[in-house]
Parts: sequence; C-alpha cells; structure tokens
Amino acid sequence: MRVLRLFLREFLLLVFFIFLASHCLSWAEGQDSKRAVACSTTFIETGFCPDDLCRMDCLKDPQKEGCFLTCLPKSCFEIGAEHCPTERCQIVKGCGDRDVCYEKRGAAGPACGGSGYLGAEELCCDGLVKRCGIEFFDGSCDLLGENSVYSIPICVPCGNGICNQFENRCNCPEDCDKKFRERSGPVNKT
Repeated sequence: MRVLRLFLREFLLLVFFIFLASHCLSWAEGQDSKRAVACSTTFIETGFCPDDLCRMDCLKDPQKEGCFLTCLPKSCFEIGAEHCPTERCQIVKGCGDRDVCYEKRGAAGPACGGSGYLGAEELCCDGLVKRCGIEFFDGSCDLLGENSVYSIPICVPCGNGICNQFENRCNCPEDCDKKFRERSGPVNKT
C-alpha cells in the first residue's frame, strides 16, 4: 500500500509538472504561450523536442533534488534565420554581414545607439562605432557570436585610445591591446 501511495504521489507530481510546463512556463519566462505549449506538447506526445524552435531545459522540483526535463521555446537569437518565427522575432543583419534571428523591438528604437547598445538597424551615436567580437577567459575571440546575444553589432567608443566598458581586444584591438598603461596621477581611494 505504501509503495502504491509513493507511486501515485510521484505520478501526480509528474502530471503537475507536465501541466506546469505546458501552460505556465511561457508566462514565467516571458515567452509566447502558444509556442511554449507547442514545444511541450510535441515533447509529451512524441518524446522529441523539435530543435529548430525548441530546446530541452530542466525545471527544478522544489520537493526534491534534481529537475524535470521539458521542452521550451528557444530565444530568438538561438534560432537560425531560416526558421525565425517572425511573429515574435525579426531577421536582422548580424556580425559577419549574415542574417540572424533576433528579438523584435516593441517600440521604435532610439534615433542612435549609445555605448553598449545592441542594435543592427540603428546607427551608433556620434563618437561610437558598430563592432562585433567577444573575448573569452582563455583569450580567444568569437567575432560572430553565433547563437548568442552577441550575434549583432554593439556600439562602442572604439578609437579613442581608452579601453572602455563594452570594449575588448576582439571588438576593439586598437584600444584594448592587452598592454596596461600606468596611471599618470595618484589613485583616488575612497
């Protein structure tokens, strides 16, 4: 009898998490609910998570260690341009002058992009240029940022002789050449 109760409890938890994944995850993650339900439903019915628009993810179970695997919608930048769902995403020119799927902007973008602005359509404000490239901890560079938020250019003040915020040796080697310059004055310690 105890084994049956444990089995029934686990079964009901599984049903609850399937329901949660199918109906509530989209709200929690801010995703389109129809897409979340489509990903979860396909996974529940077939056992496969369609990798063109969806990805496997892990839902934490607050009652025990571990997680419950489910199929969730990918972020726009994780989707190839050929599968880009235009009802929630847009195709823009990204790094390497290639088409990328990216989040749709709700309102019109700014007249120009400020420092750190990720935007393929808008021009950067005066003194800033569009650049691509991220630097990893091992010192290697990724100039395309495939399937990441870095797949479109960022506005940086490259060329001013100072390695500023949002700049690195990959997207602005002329300012961030890995040579540390000594300060000319005292360091203000507050």
